[in-house]
Amino acid sequence: MEKEKVSKNESANLTTDKYDINGDGKKDSVYEISNAGQLHWFSDFVNVGNNTVNAILTCDITDNTPVLTSYGILNSDTSEFKVWSPIGTSSAQFKGVFDGQCHTISGLYTDSETQSEVGLFGYVGQGATVKKTGVDDSYFSGNTYVGGIAGRNAGTIENCYTYCIVADGTSYVGGISGYTVSSIKNCYNTGIVDSSDNYCGGISGGVLATSNLSNCYYLSECAKDGKGTSQNGIGNATNGNTTADNGTSSTSKTIEEFA
Repeated sequence: MEKEKVSKNESANLTTDKYDINGDGKKDSVYEISNAGQLHWFSDFVNVGNNTVNAILTCDITDNTPVLTSYGILNSDTSEFKVWSPIGTSSAQFKGVFDGQCHTISGLYTDSETQSEVGLFGYVGQGATVKKTGVDDSYFSGNTYVGGIAGRNAGTIENCYTYCIVADGTSYVGGISGYTVSSIKNCYNTGIVDSSDNYCGGISGGVLATSNLSNCYYLSECAKDGKGTSQNGIGNATNGNTTADNGTSSTSKTIEEFA
């Protein structure tokens, strides 16, 4: 049974006969998201406990504009920005499938000194998949577990990219995921990752030893820890001490190589 719907935004369109979103040969219940209001509604809907639902983006979506200046820094006037509430929490982890269909979400803005699990998704739970989604011109700042796609990832993130500022006050901040215990595949980050302390990485701020990171790229020197030291694709445990990348997991590229 679906939980109470609390959002005042326009609800996304529920379909039951159009998409086989998990590839099992059967049509699934899938919410079509076509504008920013519906994206906010979907987040609210998941976060009150409807966390096994599926969604598809039908077009590119812009929430605020511009969040970042042409120099890639936060706009000086954020007073009119709509604040983003990440999809999924520690108590309502997202456990569905989110298929961006190669569309981009732009203009998300979250800035909190106390909130943890910040990103497009706050918490991607076990068995969940987020795929084919870009996050552009966005700013995510929180206390800990901050990432461009997900603050915490226990599912699968694949074929996604980010160009945004990701920052935190303590630890676990990454271009794609703040902390990963599972899988990130075929993703890249060209945005800024800034940690005031440690566990900072171009792809993921921290990973479990059994995690699977494959074919991921990040902009060279995009991630810096609390001492201003450049970090690699996977976060380090102590300020100033980098963790060497596995060449098959995450690789840095210069801006020219990304062009």
